Amino acid sequence: CDTVPEGAQYGIAVNDIGPRLTTTPGLLVVGRRSTMRPVVEQEGAVMTTEQGAGAMWMVRAGRNGATIQHFLDEGKAYIGWGVGPIQDTDTDGNIGRRVEEAGLCDSPGALPNIVGMLKRFCREVRVGDDMVTYDPQGRQYHIGVVKSDAGDGAVTWVEPGTGEDFEEVGYIRQVDWVCAIDRDALSEGVRNALNPQLSHFRVSEVAAAEVRRLCG
Repeated sequence: CDTVPEGAQYGIAVNDIGPRLTTTPGLLVVGRRSTMRPVVEQEGAVMTTEQGAGAMWMVRAGRNGATIQHFLDEGKAYIGWGVGPIQDTDTDGNIGRRVEEAGLCDSPGALPNIVGMLKRFCREVRVGDDMVTYDPQGRQYHIGVVKSDAGDGAVTWVEPGTGEDFEEVGYIRQVDWVCAIDRDALSEGVRNALNPQLSHFRVSEVAAAEVRRLCG
């Protein structure tokens, strides 16, 4: 049996191959045909996303999900393309010019996508919304609750080829990561809905409902 650190918060997921113990604070792990049992509650802990909550957003943990451990360990989600604070009064043209002037866009065709992601992350995501990120190595989706507005500052990425950390300026939100779902536990339609090759997008209501149901 795994050793549980004193005072740790834990949960059990019973799946095809038997129970798994997770000692990540507040985390539920959901496997195929799993039966979730509540984690031990600590004061102020958030154990799962709420049914009927606000929007759900996907944020990729860097290329090939290589930065996933930084997201989980630091209780954050972030994106790059930092060009200073994004205000409600900033137009698409203004944001786009700043991105180009900073040399952060290699192709003019990619500029609208970058501007859209900056606006979504900085202005559309709300405190209390759900956040999803994916760990391709562990084949798990991690789900959390957004706890802060977006701030600009240094963010750390992991280079997939070398495993080395590097920093750039980006945008950061604090996130309580509260649940992990095995990819195979999701229906094919939801897996496809979570798969668009974008760094940041809003998850459809149908997909969000299934994810929340599995999180309990």
